[in-house]
Amino acid sequence: MPCRSSKCTKRRNDSTQESIGAKHTKTQDPTLVTPPVDIHLDLKVCLDAIWRAFYLKLPEEFAFFYEFCRSLNHNAPLDAFGKSLGLRLVGPFEVINKNGKLPEEQSDIPLFYRYFHDPPEVVTIMVGSDGWHLGYFRDRPNDKPSLIVESEPEKSGTLKIVGTSLFAVVRSLLAKRSPFKRLISSMDQFIKDKKYTFPESNEVIKQRKKCCVCSTLNGIGLVVPLNGDIGYRPLEMTYGEYILRVYDSFHRKSSNWVILLMAGLLPVKIMVGCDITGRSAGSH
Repeated sequence: MPCRSSKCTKRRNDSTQESIGAKHTKTQDPTLVTPPVDIHLDLKVCLDAIWRAFYLKLPEEFAFFYEFCRSLNHNAPLDAFGKSLGLRLVGPFEVINKNGKLPEEQSDIPLFYRYFHDPPEVVTIMVGSDGWHLGYFRDRPNDKPSLIVESEPEKSGTLKIVGTSLFAVVRSLLAKRSPFKRLISSMDQFIKDKKYTFPESNEVIKQRKKCCVCSTLNGIGLVVPLNGDIGYRPLEMTYGEYILRVYDSFHRKSSNWVILLMAGLLPVKIMVGCDITGRSAGSH
């Protein structure tokens, strides 16, 4: 497993960037598909190792997707989409590729492929050569990822929801590139043989949006479940006001925004403190 070199990704001027579609367009012949391979993996050991490494519970399709990649490139499944899309499987896929074997030093594994703007809810699973990456997203560590997000750290720190199934997302990327119809057909046949059905993407995204309590700078929104009526407390300023104050303070190189922000946080802290005190008193 590589070091977390992604933290040192250099940023270039936005004007020099091409679209992701153009960057990942390849003209080589499609990847030749070999017959499916019998995979001897201890899946439980792999999933336990991934949980210890990334605090990530994985959806059913994770193992299926890795198996499909093994059928494309038995010797280097992590590079199954290297020629076609210029992408490599990383993170949890590196763990399953080593049959659950982890490095001796595990304390910084959650930081592998964590880009500067990525929140803890994101675990990177596919990367390109330009910093573009796909990641599993879940709102709580104990939740299985319900979303696939993409990010271009050299352009912005925003996260874009691209789907709920890795098969569907990668198939969509392949469909935009005409030379890879054979690869798409192989994926469709594999999914059919496994009798795997995609989750209802629009419904999952819609339901999560209803649960968002506020906007976030990365654009993904924040979901905070209530526990005994204690949960998210809004700031005493709108999201737009907060953004304007941050930008204004940044351009003025002033620290006044910290004072203003803390002033907005004070009522929230008081409310939370009262709630906790009230609950503690009621429990005696």
